[in-house]
Amino acid sequence: MACSTIRVFVVGDVMLARAIDMIQPYSCDPKLYEGNGLSALDYVSLVVEKNGPLPDESERGPEYVWGDAIRILDQKLPDVRIINLETSITTSHAPWPRKSVHYKMHPKNVSIIQAAQIDCCVLANNHTADWGFDGLRETLSSLKEADISYVGAGYDAQSAAMPFIMEISDKCRVLVFAVGHPSSGVLDQWKAKDHMEGLNMITARNLTKSVPDMKDHIAKYKQEGDVVIFSIHWGGNWGYDLEEYQQAFAHALILEAGVDVVYGHSSHHFKGVEIFNQKLIIYGCGDFINDYEGIDGHESYRGDISLMYFLDVESNTGNLSKLQMVPTKIKHLKVHECLQEEDIAWVHSTMSRECRRLGCDVVRQGNELILTFSK
Repeated sequence: MACSTIRVFVVGDVMLARAIDMIQPYSCDPKLYEGNGLSALDYVSLVVEKNGPLPDESERGPEYVWGDAIRILDQKLPDVRIINLETSITTSHAPWPRKSVHYKMHPKNVSIIQAAQIDCCVLANNHTADWGFDGLRETLSSLKEADISYVGAGYDAQSAAMPFIMEISDKCRVLVFAVGHPSSGVLDQWKAKDHMEGLNMITARNLTKSVPDMKDHIAKYKQEGDVVIFSIHWGGNWGYDLEEYQQAFAHALILEAGVDVVYGHSSHHFKGVEIFNQKLIIYGCGDFINDYEGIDGHESYRGDISLMYFLDVESNTGNLSKLQMVPTKIKHLKVHECLQEEDIAWVHSTMSRECRRLGCDVVRQGNELILTFSK
């Protein structure tokens, strides 16, 4: 295949449950098991109380929650679109026992994912099996029936570990591998087994011990000119600091296992990014779509603001050529491009501070951020 530059779109957690599920034509039972007495309909009420009435039902089609994101995607024209889908797709009434939060969306609402032409949903996270293995099986079958690819979960350990592979015309292939880690709340019991469905997981705290296994597994699929993206759901929800194991593991994946992009998520807000050996490491993308409007706490992290990441990667080397980040904001359960100077300035100063800690920086270009680094 010819060598060229490909553009990859990634974002963090896409949560299409609770209030978002309730405003769709098809909705799950609103009953929740969160211990606060709220139902999914109550989360809609919280949104309305904070930001006023939602648009009429006739204006809330499958593309509604994506809002400006669809226009931005049409402008940027990525070759591949990847999200971390942090929602089970099921009508199950049996939540995982002793788990405090359970996310699910109605299977007929997979049209939301189709509306943004998502190529791959990462499922190796701490909400995919919220409704048990019956719910997980329904999630997998719902995506398959909708012709939406997924990675990081499967009907057994072998299928859960298989990468998503996409051939991009005559440019190259993109391979996405996905794992979950207990530090993000993924339960050990969810790990896929030889003859049992589940998630692809790394359970060891010393992740660098897993690198040789990762290297061998990636080598089974990687061909010359392939771009390898390694998705990992790890770490806590709040805080900019990185744990030592995260940076050590990301570096080892790049140096030893043939990974070109480390795509990390779990944090409810964006973290700094790093360029290591000319490869991109995203430690935490932040939430992209959620129903947290009206929920107080952690305001200093601005969880309502997220970033759309557009990675230009050289297919012959896997090196990062350019990273564009478009700030967005959730309001009325819908993605809006950040246009207010106060919001953009906050994103710029915060991301600049965190990137400088990792040896790079960002500059503003209109309403966007561009990563600056030594090539």
